Amino acid sequence: MQKEDDSESGGRPPPVELSALGEDGLIRRIRKAVGPDRERLIRGVGDDAAVAATAEKSLFTTDLMIEGVHFLLERTPPRLLGRKALAVNLSDIAAMAGTPKFALLSLGAPPGFSAAAMDQILAGFLERAEETGVALVGGDVCRAERLLISVCVIGEVEPPGPVYRSGAAADDLLFVTGELGDAGLGLKRLLDLAPPVTEELIAGDPLAGPLRRHLDPDPRLGEGRRLAGKATAMMDLSDGLLADLPRLLLESKVPGAEIELERVPLSAQFQKHFQVKDRLAGEALQTALGGGEDYELLFTAPAGLESELLTLGAQGVSIARIGRLSGEPGLRLLDRDGAAVDCPAPAFEHFAVPGRNRGAGS
Repeated sequence: MQKEDDSESGGRPPPVELSALGEDGLIRRIRKAVGPDRERLIRGVGDDAAVAATAEKSLFTTDLMIEGVHFLLERTPPRLLGRKALAVNLSDIAAMAGTPKFALLSLGAPPGFSAAAMDQILAGFLERAEETGVALVGGDVCRAERLLISVCVIGEVEPPGPVYRSGAAADDLLFVTGELGDAGLGLKRLLDLAPPVTEELIAGDPLAGPLRRHLDPDPRLGEGRRLAGKATAMMDLSDGLLADLPRLLLESKVPGAEIELERVPLSAQFQKHFQVKDRLAGEALQTALGGGEDYELLFTAPAGLESELLTLGAQGVSIARIGRLSGEPGLRLLDRDGAAVDCPAPAFEHFAVPGRNRGAGS
C-alpha cells in the first residue's frame, strides 16, 4: 500500500502547512534559504535589525501590520495606528542600540477606504517620525482587500553597538526595562469597549494607561543606546517574554533561563486590576508574560554590572532584574519560594504549532 501511495504522489513527500512549522519555524526556513552574504552584511536574519557593511554600520528592519491580524480598525483610532506602525519598527532599532534615520511607508487599502482616516494614519506616523528624528523618504500604495501598513526603517549604530541577541552567556543576569503586561491588559480592555473606539473614549477610560500602552507604545531608543557596551545580548519584547526569551537563548546558544516572578515589574494599575498581592498567577501571569506588545527591552548582562544598571534605570525608564540564564535546558518560572510554576501559553502566535507544550521546563 505504501508503494502505491508513493506512486500516486510521484514519490514526493506530502505538502507541509505553515501551522506545522510555527512562526519561528517559518523564519528559520527563510533564514536557511537566504544564506550568508559576507561581503555586504555583518548580521542578517536573526536579530531585531540587519547590520550592513557600509562606511557606517547601518540597520534595516521592517514590520507588517494587517487589519484583522494586528489590529481591529473599528477599535483603533487611525492617528494612533499611524504612530504605532512606526513605533514597532523603532523598537527594533532600539534593541540594536541604534538611532533611526529614514523610513519607507507602504499602504494597501480597499478603494472605499476613508481618505480622512488615511490622512489621520499618516499624521500619526509623521508625528512619531518628528519626535524621533526620522525622515519619511518613500514607499508605495496599492489596492488591497483590507488595510495593511508595511514600514521599513533604516538606522545607524555607533560603537560600542550594535548589541545582538547572540552575546549572552549562561551565567548572565536577565533584565527588562519598564513594566510588563500593561499592553496585554490594554488589549483585553480594548476588546470590551463598544466600537467605534475614539481617542476621546480612551482618554476617559479607567484603564486609559494600559490602553495607550497597547495602542501607542513608546520605543526605548535612548535606553537602547545607553545599554550598548553593558548589555551582552538584547532584543525588544514584541510577542511577550515567554515567546521572545527563547529566541534570545537560541541565538546565544544558552540552554535555559530562570525567571523570578516576584521580580517581574508591574504597574500599580495592573496589580490593582488583577488584584495581584504577593504572587503573580492565573490570568495576571498569562497577561504579564504572554500578553505581548510590551515593546520593552529584554537584555542580559554580567552580574557585576547589576548595580550600575539599576542606577541607570533610576535616572530614566526603570530597569529590573527578573532572573538569570542557566546551563540547564528549558525556561523555568519560580515563585517567591523557589518553587516551579507552569508556563502559560502566549496570547497569540502567527502560524501557531498545534499541541505545543509550554509547560514548566519546556
